[in-house]
Amino acid sequence: MKIIFLFLLSSFMYSEEIKVASSFHENQTPETILTYRQDGNSISLINSTSYYVNNKKSYEAKYLEELPTSKTWWFSNGKRKKKITFKNGKINGKWTTWNIKGEKLIEKTYYNGELIRTVESKAKSDY
Repeated sequence: MKIIFLFLLSSFMYSEEIKVASSFHENQTPETILTYRQDGNSISLINSTSYYVNNKKSYEAKYLEELPTSKTWWFSNGKRKKKITFKNGKINGKWTTWNIKGEKLIEKTYYNGELIRTVESKAKSDY
């Protein structure tokens, strides 16, 4: 048991996250922050986050082995706008869209990139 614990401990010691602000708004707040994970000699993108000038999130993408696992967009008021989930680089799971009030407009279900089902609500779009 001690050997396994030491192995896990040593593997965590060599993994490091690196955050890079790749662009800035005119007021010098970050517009985009990229997060990379370094494991030994390998560096991979694990997160990309963009911000409005008011410092609220506008977009976030999460990655696993360089492929997206989810992408989320927000309105400038902080309410979610759209979220899409992926598996192996293809849309898989829910694709949900909300209006600016936070009310769900539409939810699509995908399996391996193919649309399976669409459910629309009675909420009104603000676009």
